[in-house]
Amino acid sequence: MNNKEFEILDDYLRSVGQFLTLPRIIILDTFLKVDGHVSVKDLCKEVKKKDSQISPATVYRTMKLLVESGIASENEFADDRKLFEKTLGKEHHDHMFCTLCKKVSEFHNESIEKLQEEVAQEHLFEITHHRMTLFGVCDECH
Repeated sequence: MNNKEFEILDDYLRSVGQFLTLPRIIILDTFLKVDGHVSVKDLCKEVKKKDSQISPATVYRTMKLLVESGIASENEFADDRKLFEKTLGKEHHDHMFCTLCKKVSEFHNESIEKLQEEVAQEHLFEITHHRMTLFGVCDECH
């Protein structure tokens, strides 16, 4: 497990009066090994391989803690499909979601980022963060 994430989660849990338990360690370790975006359902399958006693509710609650601590982000795509991804050490990016195969692709476009800043300035609006998801059909599904 990456010590940085372990320390961040431990510090966060202590700040809210909770503790870093073995199930939380297993869930964090499993999540950090996932490449890309993952649902709680898919994460549960991987966690069960390490400890069959960890419930889906524990995985969901732990993922909520990972989001609150800044280790993960939660993105809601079509059909209330929530996917989680690592945030530490990742540059800002946006998403494209294929409504047919449910594939999620990441992209970064500096022109779009600049345009968003310009629009915010025109409206005297300070952006603290944003998410952008484009919905459509990917090249493989055309």
